[in-house]
Amino acid sequence: MNGTRTSAGIGVRGVEALIDLIVVLVIFYLVALATGHTTDSGFDLPTGPTLVAVALSLVYFTVLEGLLGATFGKLATNLRVFARSMARRSTGAPRSSATCSG
Repeated sequence: MNGTRTSAGIGVRGVEALIDLIVVLVIFYLVALATGHTTDSGFDLPTGPTLVAVALSLVYFTVLEGLLGATFGKLATNLRVFARSMARRSTGAPRSSATCSG
């Protein structure tokens, strides 16, 4: 697939989302561990630590997209997001689609 782009199917997108969900769950668990809110069956976070975990999750998505152009899920599945016209958009809301590049 020498540099060709094909639209990513629901399977690839699902795997990408699952990987990122696992990363977010790990973030939540680490916050629970750091604040002493783990239980025998997992964790139970009150409002304050939950907000910290949500903020860290947003940082995960923002920093990785900013620095690497993709989250761990997108990197693992080789998923890239391009404008529908395959060109960069300079103004307005982004109109994009996920593609797999090979």
